[in-house]
Amino acid sequence: RCRTVKLGSQGGPEGLGYVVYGWFACRIDQTPRGLKFTKVTGSQRPSGLLFPEDGGHMVMLGSMSLASEPAANSYGQRPERDLVAVLERIGPARWRLVIPWPENESNLDLIELIPAS
Repeated sequence: RCRTVKLGSQGGPEGLGYVVYGWFACRIDQTPRGLKFTKVTGSQRPSGLLFPEDGGHMVMLGSMSLASEPAANSYGQRPERDLVAVLERIGPARWRLVIPWPENESNLDLIELIPAS
């Protein structure tokens, strides 16, 4: 499961500076190219490959799909949708994906991940 916290606003003073969404379906799968994060549900669905950085962090190179679009393409296929993020362990069964300057709405997205219950 995952939930997104959006900080800052790209919409100027009228935009929301802080939004917390409810829980959505997310997963991390082992693929032939390595680990892949995918936000499965919701109107903004980031997806990407995870690359080891150090003992507690991974770097994600991915892309964003919006609304009813199909799942996101690989990093580099649609530069306007590309994402570079950091996945960090923040607890025994808790992780945080940090996405700076996403394409839509906010200045920083934080996606909290926990195992499905």
